[in-house]
Amino acid sequence: GTSVQFNSVSCTATACDAVGYYLTPSYTMLAEHYNGSTWTIESTPAPVGSTAALLNGVSCVSATNCTAVGNYDANSMTNALAARWNGSAWSVEPIPNKINAQATYLSGLSCAANGACTAVGSGYHNVSDPPTPVAEHSNGTVWNLTAAPGLPGNAAKGVFTSVSCVSGNGCMAVGWYYDTSATEFPLYAPYN
Repeated sequence: GTSVQFNSVSCTATACDAVGYYLTPSYTMLAEHYNGSTWTIESTPAPVGSTAALLNGVSCVSATNCTAVGNYDANSMTNALAARWNGSAWSVEPIPNKINAQATYLSGLSCAANGACTAVGSGYHNVSDPPTPVAEHSNGTVWNLTAAPGLPGNAAKGVFTSVSCVSGNGCMAVGWYYDTSATEFPLYAPYN
C-alpha cells in the first residue's frame, strides 16, 4: 500500500488485534494479529460490491473473538461495516445503516465478555446535512440500530467517536458537537 494506518487496537491476556486501512489506491481494510512476539497480517474480505473499505474500531473479548467496525463505499453511499474474527478468519457481518442516511460511519466499539457489542459513530441524511449520532448493538449474532443518545439542545451537529461498555447495556459514548455559532464542545452521554 502507498499509505498504511492503524485506527484501533484491542488486547487480551495472550494476543492483540489492530485494525485500520491501507491505500491501493482506494481504502482497503487492514487487520493484524500479535501473538506476544510477532505481528501477522490477517486476510480481511471486502464487503460485496465495495469500492473502498476501512476499519476504525476493534474490541476483543478473547484471542478467538474480536469484532471490528468501520465503513465502506458502494452504490454511491457510505455504509456501516462490521466484521468478526473467530481465531482463524475475519468475516463481514450484516449491519444496518442509519435510517434514510446517505452515509453511515462507525468509529468506536466496545464488546462485553458475552460477545454483545455496541458501536457508535455518525450519519448524514445527505452529504450537505450536519452529522448526527449513530449507535448500533449486536447480541453476538445480529446487529440492530439502537436509539443513540441525543445531542444537547444548542447543538447544530455532532458525532460519537468512542464508546465503553461495562455490561451488555451500560455504556458511555463520547465525541464532539458544534453549537449554532460553530464553537466545538466535548460530548459525552451515558446510555443503555
